[in-house]
This record gives sequence, C-alpha cells and structure tokens, in this order.
Amino acid sequence: MKLWPIYLALLILSCQAPEHNHSEPDDTVMNDSVTPDESSTEKILGYFAESSRLAWQKPGKVLDFFGDIEGKVVADIGAGSGFFTLLIPARGARVIAIDIDPAALATIDELINLPNYDATLRKQIDMRLAKPENPNLEPDEVDDILIVNTIAYLPNRLQYLKHLRTALKPNGTILIVDYKMKRIPLPVPRNERVPLYQIEDDLYAAGYTDISVDECFLDYQYIIRAHNPDASSDQ
Repeated sequence: MKLWPIYLALLILSCQAPEHNHSEPDDTVMNDSVTPDESSTEKILGYFAESSRLAWQKPGKVLDFFGDIEGKVVADIGAGSGFFTLLIPARGARVIAIDIDPAALATIDELINLPNYDATLRKQIDMRLAKPENPNLEPDEVDDILIVNTIAYLPNRLQYLKHLRTALKPNGTILIVDYKMKRIPLPVPRNERVPLYQIEDDLYAAGYTDISVDECFLDYQYIIRAHNPDASSDQ
C-alpha cells in the first residue's frame, strides 16, 4: 500500500468546524492536536493512496460533526482499511473498528503497527469482526457511532439501526455519511446508494430523535446526525 508523506496526515488533522449553519457541529469541538505535545503529530502518517478522497470526503471535518469526543468510545461501522478509524484516537477517543471482512481489519492492524504510528493511539483502537446483520456490539457499549459509505450494504437497514440503538448509550450520536443520488464523478452505481429521505424515515422508525441533515457541506455526500433518546425523558 502506498504511503503518503507526513504532511498529508497533518493536513487531515488540522481541521476546523464546518461553517455551514445547517446541521452545524457543536461549538465545543476538540482541538485537532494529537496530544499536548504538538511534535507528536509527526508520528501520524498519511496511509491512503486515494489522495483525492481526502479532498472530497474531508474526514477530519466530518468528525467535527460529533463535537468533542475526548474520553468517549466510538464505533466505526464498516471501517474498511481505517480511513476514519486511524483519525479518531487523535481526538482522545477509543474506537472500535467494525467490519465483516477479516482482510479489512487485518489492514488496519498492519497500519497501526507500523513504527510511525503513535503507540498511545494504537492502544485506543479495537477491531471487531461482525456479521452483515449484527454489528457485534454490547448494550450501551458506545457513546457515538459512525457509518460512512456502508449504509447501502446493510441487508435489513431498519433492524440494523434498531440494533445499533441498543449499543448506543442514551443521548449518544449516530452519524451517517453516504452518497447523494445526483450525478457525481465517482464510480458509485445508483443502485448502491440510498436516498436521503429513506435513511431519515428509517432513523425515525428505529426511534432516534433530533435528526438533522446536511446536504451542502460535502459535494458528493449527505451527512445525517441523530441521537439515541434518554429513556427517562419519556417518563
């Protein structure tokens, strides 16, 4: 796998909150430095050959939609080769990289064990093999959930989202990022995309609340943010 120079990763990490008012992230976003020692950022490498993806997916700024995740546990559903997984620990969170493909998790394991990946960050990454219908998470195990470029491949989307609610702590956030149905310069067939309104409907049906949508921040993708309500608020 081609390795990109250190400055590429630093570019990813030097993110600020999006400027759009609609579905704007919380003001309390974490500073993007990896640790109080600024020089430690040099231990992060850019690992991905798809350099163009950095420009259109803006991974650091997408993570800003969570707000401050320091001290939290984040599940990265459909983690793939770790495009987002590798960035999450730099914000002080523990991440559970979840995928149904053992080869994907093996790639993440290989990358985080390279000498240049910070050993402290490595300890904040867990990897978990799952099934298409089951994310393999325990009840109330995670504070936040990230699903990027994966929602279209779930065999029973509504049931899966309900299952995720049991794993998400009360008031936890789920962030879904996927491709718009419009014409885009990416090789993603329309039959492998889900219209935005269908995801919204499924989230409401699964019991999520405070659902907000941003269709402007990313050129090719929409971002949906929703919360798992605190059961006590219904009483």
